[in-house]
Amino acid sequence: MPGKYIIAGAERIPVPFDVLTLAEHKLTFPGLKPRPRTNKVVLHWTGSDNGFDVVYRTLRKAGTSVHFMIEASGRIVQYVDADRLCAGAQGMNVDGVHIEIANRADTSPNTPPKRTLLRENIRGRDLSYTAFLPAQVRSAIDLTIALCDLYQLPKLPPLDSKGALVARELTPAELAKHKGPCGHYHWSPRGKSDPGLALLRALAVEVAGPRSGSGVDGPLRDPGPAQ
Repeated sequence: MPGKYIIAGAERIPVPFDVLTLAEHKLTFPGLKPRPRTNKVVLHWTGSDNGFDVVYRTLRKAGTSVHFMIEASGRIVQYVDADRLCAGAQGMNVDGVHIEIANRADTSPNTPPKRTLLRENIRGRDLSYTAFLPAQVRSAIDLTIALCDLYQLPKLPPLDSKGALVARELTPAELAKHKGPCGHYHWSPRGKSDPGLALLRALAVEVAGPRSGSGVDGPLRDPGPAQ
């Protein structure tokens, strides 16, 4: 049953939202070592609308792991203790907590559940992808802020000198310096683009007000059909 807590360091940490905490049950990633430090909360999309059980099996088969998942309904699921070392993103595992969010991330917005289609330039490439659903955005922001509070991290994603969200890959020095939320695309040798820009912009607006993150209201905005 869901409860208003997450598991970190084998302790129940109260949070103001419901979490299905599998970290206390059988469906978890076994054999994970303690993480030596926590500097980042890394956001991903799954590439599908599958629920937590299918995503779990997919990750296990691929030899990867994450701490949390957010389903299409907005339900938050915790797979493993937040203090453990998961293999969620090369170069950001040793100091990162990872959150996967269900999203096909394709160009089929009318496939159930119906999603808005966004067009954005990420890492120098023009991309179209389906946005997260409003309930997912709320859950992702709430969970990210709670984790930043737990680990005493800043709550803003990487922003440039003008306050706009950084849409490119970070340099090694920038990656090492950044503390707080970031996207998988901020560092990925495989050229990842998740979780897009809209969710991180919405987080920046939530934390710092409407002038942050380019002042864009995230995934609730529809820039029109993709070309």
